Amino acid sequence: MFKPFKTVYTASVFTALMLLTPSSQAADFNYTFGGTVDSGLLLNETFSGSFSYSDLLLTHSGDESINLSTLSFNFLSTPFGLGDADITATADFLDGAFLGVNFSVGGFDPAFALVSGYGIGLLEAAYFSYDTRSGDSGLGSISYQQSNSVDEPVSIALFGIGLAGLGLSRRRAKNGWDQ
Repeated sequence: MFKPFKTVYTASVFTALMLLTPSSQAADFNYTFGGTVDSGLLLNETFSGSFSYSDLLLTHSGDESINLSTLSFNFLSTPFGLGDADITATADFLDGAFLGVNFSVGGFDPAFALVSGYGIGLLEAAYFSYDTRSGDSGLGSISYQQSNSVDEPVSIALFGIGLAGLGLSRRRAKNGWDQ
């Protein structure tokens, strides 16, 4: 009579651990990007870079912006980073769908910006823009490539611990260790 209670208890603990584990863990997302200036005096100049963000605060509901964790950007043979930004650099989303990055640098000639597809709600609407002190301006196309994401292994570890506990419980019962 004691053995069925112990099995139910073990199963209950395992179920409680699984229910208490958040269904979605935070992940760090890493992207590379690049593009070409399509108009103005800087026609055909290229730019490239990479960035990362954590989706810990992303709710996947409505318009959202997440601060970037890292950013490196190379334009006209000059490197830029988060510290060069005029405003906080963000990754923008609509209902969890990535729309691009907002990043601008005004203290360089030309001033430039990466603009997400936020207002339109499409990643394909993201673009690059620049303005020179002499009055020239132009736009460029941009493409993003997710390089990897690293999920937190908490739920996997809890699942493994629960399975190991169930296995040990069954083994003890089978070998008569818990009399």
